[in-house]
Order: sequence, then C-alpha cells, then structure tokens
Amino acid sequence: MTASITIESVLHRPAGIEVVEAPQELDSMHPLHPSAELIIAENRQTIVDIKNGRDPRLMVWARPCSLDDSMQPDGTPSALAFAYKIFELSKKPEIAKALFVGTGMYAVKPRTGGTGKDDFAGLDQRDLVTAHALITAGANMGVPLRMEVMTKEHLARYDDRMTALQVGARDIGSTMLRRTLSATNTPVFCKNADSGDLSPGYRAISTIATGHSGVEVTLPDGRTARYTDRTPGNPNALLSYRGGDDVKTPEAYASRVQEVSRQNVPFELDNAHGPAAAHDPKGQKSVEGQKTAFEHNLRLMQMGSLAARPVSLLIEAYLLEGADTTEQTPGMSWTDPGIGINDTEEMIRELARVHGRLIAR
Repeated sequence: MTASITIESVLHRPAGIEVVEAPQELDSMHPLHPSAELIIAENRQTIVDIKNGRDPRLMVWARPCSLDDSMQPDGTPSALAFAYKIFELSKKPEIAKALFVGTGMYAVKPRTGGTGKDDFAGLDQRDLVTAHALITAGANMGVPLRMEVMTKEHLARYDDRMTALQVGARDIGSTMLRRTLSATNTPVFCKNADSGDLSPGYRAISTIATGHSGVEVTLPDGRTARYTDRTPGNPNALLSYRGGDDVKTPEAYASRVQEVSRQNVPFELDNAHGPAAAHDPKGQKSVEGQKTAFEHNLRLMQMGSLAARPVSLLIEAYLLEGADTTEQTPGMSWTDPGIGINDTEEMIRELARVHGRLIAR
C-alpha cells in the first residue's frame, strides 16, 4: 500500500456537495413551541375523531401545490401569509362548527416545471434549512399542517410538526415507505394510483395499520435504526381519491366516487387532480376545472347519492390564482395552478353552509 493514499483520496467529494443537517440540529435552529406540540396532538385527535365518526364535521385542506420561499412586499413569507389567512378563516364560528380547516406546506415536492425545466425540486431539496424554518413557523402559529413524505428522512425532519401526512400517487406503491409509516400514529392520507386504480391506496392503508419488523427509521442525530420487534402499526390512515387516467368525464368521475363511497373506508375527495381534468374542457388540471369539480362534489354530497359522505376535501390554493413556473410572482404557485385566496375563502364558506345543513339533517 502506498503512503500517498489518504482518506481524502479514497472518499470522492465532488464540488457542490453540502452536509445535510441532522433532524436534531434543525430542531435546535427552529424549535417547536411546547404549546404547539399540544395543539398538534389535539388536531391529530380531531382528525381521528372525524375519520371514525365521533366528530360530525368535515375536514377541508386548502394548500399550495408546493412550498416556496417567496416574500410578500411587507417581508412576510408568502407561505406563512397564506397559512395565517386560512387559520383566521378556520376560527370563524360559522366555519368552525361545520369544518375542520387546515393547510399544507409541501416541502418535499419534486415536480416538472420550475424555470421551464423538468427538474423542479421541492424546497426541502433546494434549501432544507429554509424549508424547516417555514414549516416550524407555521406549526408554531397553531395552524394544522399537512405534507407529502417520500422517505424516512422526511418523517424524521417533519413528522412532529405535522397534523397529517400524505403519500402521493407516485409513491403509493412503495412497500418500504408504507412500512415506515406504520411506526408513527400521525394520520396519513393515501392517494390512489395515477392510473385511477384504487387498490394501491387500500393496500397502503392495510400495510400502514400493520406492525412490521425490520423497519428502518432515521434517529434525531441522523443515524439509521431498525426495529427488531414489530412497529406499533398506525390505524389512522385513510384514502384520498384523486381521480385518475381512467376518469375522463364528470359522469365517469361520479360513478367512481360512488364506488369509493361503498367500500366502508373513510375517504377524502381531492379536487385538484383527476376530477379537475375530468371537468376541464381541455382535460387538464386547471383552476376552472378544480372549481367545477368542487361544485360537482358538493352536489354529490347534497343529493345523498353516496353510500357514505367523504370525511375530507382537498383543494389547491394560494394567495394568487394560477401558476408562474418562472418563480417570479410571490404568492403564486411555482408548479401546478392554484385557486386564489378570495375564491378559496368563498369555497370554504360554501362548504361550511352545505355541510352544516347535512349535519343538521
């Protein structure tokens, strides 16, 4: 062995590599207030109570497609400005008696788009410290937060700050992720597949509810640990129906929602994806398509044509309507188009009126 071999020569360290802070280091930079911990626990219990029929209210999640670090003219982060508006609305008595309202900070959201390229990275991948700071600030405000997770590292960074988690259509088939989620009791929304196939979502709910041995988790110091015994299992997962490639018309969408309502599994209707495409004249995800899908779902609920009503509705919204993938418009989505805040507030008020009457029946 030649004496010129060193650790530096063996470990290839290309330029542009950064050290990723361990969860405990991020937590020390952006601590969660003890009062926020209690609020998060209470909000999680509320979701469980709604899911299990002990709370008659309906959940509604109004959130941007992805988390960004843009600033409003007054220096407030756009994400926090939107979250505060949703939080204020959720506390109004006429809303709170019928709805449990939350938002989302989807930091882990790689998407096509972003400066015209197909390599848009979520804020967690672009600027982890800023992403963690924004999410912690939102949690400390007391607003119920939800985000999509893809790995055990995402859970370690954000789980304690989230009221709910989500597994997206791209990851719903990951057995490893589903098994990892059996180690937390945070409510999990499980999407069906892009194709429209419901079975991956139902399998995910079953896997997450079951205890598994050998599951790996990330510790606060960044190390990986493994369960030698079984994980406790997480009974708090539910389906998020997003439509799919097999649903091209409003009639086909309504038929599939009716099918979902007959499965005896608590479910959410996601108005932002498949149903928007089914209701959009060009068959694409759009603001107008999402609004039409929302009105369609309200009619399905009012008409009593569902075997069971949804426990949650999801809409994509932000301060400004639309999308700007050049990332130059603060408060407008950098990825998929979102509904503006004024229309979002009116949609939530309408939903409160409709569901309030359904509760009173």
